[in-house]
Amino acid sequence: MDDDGDLGFIAPTLRASTLALVAFQIAYLVLDRLEYPLRFAQSCPLHLASIAVAVLAFTVTLSPGALRYWRGFSIAVFALTIACAVWIGGP
Repeated sequence: MDDDGDLGFIAPTLRASTLALVAFQIAYLVLDRLEYPLRFAQSCPLHLASIAVAVLAFTVTLSPGALRYWRGFSIAVFALTIACAVWIGGP
């Protein structure tokens, strides 16, 4: 599997990707508020859930023990984010 040397590279990468995810989700929240004000009440909870997932993901990356499972963790975070984005963009 992974040795501890890989975690030195993976941890900063995961932290940067979760911070980028937070930034993009906030930008999409603002964009959705400005462009689709009538649907914003329906989509706001999903935007906030995506931001919460990204913030939770960032806090998990600060734990060295949790980073042993970084592959599954990454897939879960981005699958949840994609699911929220699809749900927001639905009919």
